Amino acid sequence: MKQTKEIMSLKELAEYMGLSVATIYRGVEKRQIPAAKVGKQWRFHKDTIDLWLAGKMTAGFSDPGYLQELQIKARLAEK
Repeated sequence: MKQTKEIMSLKELAEYMGLSVATIYRGVEKRQIPAAKVGKQWRFHKDTIDLWLAGKMTAGFSDPGYLQELQIKARLAEK
């Protein structure tokens, strides 16, 4: 199993999400995907992406505390 890095490049994020590099780039340019520009390259923090994705998926969940639980787990994992 391939281990995912904490900070990912555009290409690595595309592989992680199963999308094309062009799709990721468009999302970043439209400010739809959380990213940081380092020099001329985009970088993505895995935990931020995971929380962002979880937030996108919680609309269909009946438990409103689901995203909050994920955020707490992410913070605890950082310690």
